Formats: sequence, structure tokens, C-alpha cells
Amino acid sequence: MYFPYLKLRQQESLAVRNTVCRYADNKVVPVLEPYCENEAELYNYRYLTSTIEDLISSNKKFILIIDDENNLSVLKSRFINFNNYCIRGYYNDNPLVTNYQGTYDVAIIHRDRTIIIQDNNNIKYHIMMPSVLRSPRYINNYPIEKIVNIENGFIKYSPNYKYPVSDTFDADGVFTFRQDGHAGFGDFTILEEGYDVPSGAQADKVTHVIHLTRKQDAVQKLEVYHYLTTPAMEPDNRRRSELTIEKAYNDRHRFLHTLGIQLIIDKYPQASSPAYYKRIGIIHHIELMHSLV
Repeated sequence: MYFPYLKLRQQESLAVRNTVCRYADNKVVPVLEPYCENEAELYNYRYLTSTIEDLISSNKKFILIIDDENNLSVLKSRFINFNNYCIRGYYNDNPLVTNYQGTYDVAIIHRDRTIIIQDNNNIKYHIMMPSVLRSPRYINNYPIEKIVNIENGFIKYSPNYKYPVSDTFDADGVFTFRQDGHAGFGDFTILEEGYDVPSGAQADKVTHVIHLTRKQDAVQKLEVYHYLTTPAMEPDNRRRSELTIEKAYNDRHRFLHTLGIQLIIDKYPQASSPAYYKRIGIIHHIELMHSLV
């Protein structure tokens, strides 16, 4: 199974709703980290509620990261069958899960290898974040069949104009999780761990970039291609966007034909926004992983 870890904003929400909710199988279980600039509205944020609504109506389970069960009151009142689909996700440094004795399905998000959590029947998954992946002694504390390793496969370059034409995507769990006996694997799609909303920049200074992943030919490895246009290449912002779409469109046959690739085909030759490019990349990556799992 594939567990994409996403901080849930608009583009991430649309990506989940246009991929996971459309699958006939249950091979993808999204790990959703709520996001809202207004903390008081965190669990009532429209992109969270619309995503959950679509997942439930599509009979899809999901992991929702929470601090406390009380935070979910607004969601449980809004969705009658919420408990049938939501797996509570708790970080392992949350005092509430030191000896979890609740009745709901839970996923423990392990990010602190100094804290050991006692396993029990209600814990469905032990999700290992990159901070603990290099500590096999820590991971061995938990049932192998419940383990999900979240790999930080995407290499971030800053600023965007520094991206090479292609790069390795260092997340091989899709090829190894079965032989390792794990429940599944995960990553942050075409975003890096801890990705945050970029600060607003002047349009004439923005490098437009689309990130597309693929399985390498003849080997069990992933790679990512970066299609970018810098202000130096094209000063006009609209034309810069059109050129970026054109580059990805012209190279589309290199990739698995996914909904992400179809979005490029449908958009070409028109301009779009960096946010739309992000959606394309996330959708394409989820669909690629779904095809490989």
C-alpha cells in the first residue's frame, strides 16, 4: 500500500480527491496533516472537510494527524460515519499515546526515536518518518507487518532555477516494501518534508517549474524531471508559464500517462500558475505510485 504524506492545502486536497477517491481499489491511504492559517478553524477548514467528504463517500480510509480526540468533534458531528474511515494519526511524542488504550484505529507517526510506544491491537500502522529511518534498532521495536516507512525522496533546490534537468528520487520503498514484510511505503510526493507555503514573490522574479516522476528504464529506481523556465529565459510572466507547459507537453511520452499528464495535455498551450503545476506533479506522482504498488 502507498501512504502519501500531505500537508492539506488546496492543491493537495484537489490531488487526493482526483486520484484516491477515483480508484476502485484501496491501495492508497493518504496521510493528511491539517493546515489552516487560523488555528481555531484547523479541523473545519474547507479543504480538509471537502477532502474527507469525498474520501468517505468513496469508501476510502485515511489517516488524519491530530493532537487530541477532542479536536475531532466538528468532523464527527458533520460526518456520521467518520469513525469508520478515519484512522487517528498521533505523533509518538504526544503524551496521549505513551500507552494508548483507546478504541479507535490509530496510526503512530514516529518522529522521535527516543520514545518507545507500546504496540496494541488498535494500532494499525507504525509510520516511520525520515528522522527515525536510519535507526533500525528503533524500528525493530515494532511489528514488521505494521511498519510504513515515509521517505523524503524529493531533493529541494532553492531557488528554483537551480533544478537540474533530471535527478534521482530517493524513495525506493515501492520496490522493497513487500520483501521487507512492511504494510506499505510512503513519501511526500514531489514536495520535500516540511514543505511550507512559499512567500509571495513578484511575478517577474518567479521561475516556473513542473516536477514529474518516472520509473527508470530497466532498473528498480525512480527519477524526477524538472521542466522550468526562468525570468532570464523569458521575462514575460505569461509567456514563461506557456513555455513551461510546452516543455512538459513535448516530453510527455517519457512518462506514464496519468491524470497529471492529461492535465498538461489539456492545458497546453495556455498559461497557468505555479500552484497548478504543483497539483499536476502531486497527481502524477500518486498515480505513478498507485500503478507500481
